[in-house]
Amino acid sequence: MDTLNSLINVMLALITAGVSFKFASHLFALLFNIEEKEMYIKKIKNCLVAFIVAISVFTIKKIIEFYFK
Repeated sequence: MDTLNSLINVMLALITAGVSFKFASHLFALLFNIEEKEMYIKKIKNCLVAFIVAISVFTIKKIIEFYFK
């Protein structure tokens, strides 16, 4: 079980790092390419929604695991 928890923690760290990098890259692209503002805003929103869904999945897993202990 410790190995599984370690893998989950690594996955959460990778997801957080990936979303942070994508958010920053879309934000910088938005600053330098004003013509395509709507596209980058949509990409930023989608990035944040994906992050919320990914974190929610692991949180729900932890809640279910705690309930059945």
